[in-house]
Amino acid sequence: MTNGPYRFVRHPRYASILLIGLGAPLAFASIIGWPLFFALLLAIRHRIEREEPHLRALFGSAYDAYARRTARLLPGVY
Repeated sequence: MTNGPYRFVRHPRYASILLIGLGAPLAFASIIGWPLFFALLLAIRHRIEREEPHLRALFGSAYDAYARRTARLLPGVY
């Protein structure tokens, strides 16, 4: 699937989870929210690092080409 939000990022669901997770400590000015957000960030990053080799094995060079033209989570950043 390379249409819709997948045109811009490879993992739009994870990106949206992180945006929601970032909103909580910002909205509530919670000191507890920041460590939880960074834990969420690390967990998602770990999951992405485990998923991408599987996707490369499934789709081969097509996934490599897709990965070169899209960001993982944030267009132009990561």
